[in-house]
Amino acid sequence: MVLGHVVGKAILDVEFVSNADHHAAEGRQAPRDGELEKALAEFDKALAMDRRHAGALLGKGIALKLKGDKAAAREWFQKAEDADPRSDAGREARRHLDNL
Repeated sequence: MVLGHVVGKAILDVEFVSNADHHAAEGRQAPRDGELEKALAEFDKALAMDRRHAGALLGKGIALKLKGDKAAAREWFQKAEDADPRSDAGREARRHLDNL
């Protein structure tokens, strides 16, 4: 019974990660369509599923930067870098921090 529970939890975790990735991807597309508020909502959905999703953290920072809120953007870029400094998202977050 414990094995079934562990396997079920692993499948559930994979589903949440997949859904978080989906919302992060939707959030990345939204600014291209001029929809910054939709982007922020999608990144928030991704982060509700995976609070350390570096792509969603980075995306939220970019959306806030595009809205002109540099202080909030800096906070989210820092969170993205802290979540996964060696990933593409973490390195891009560092570039944004250096250029703010």
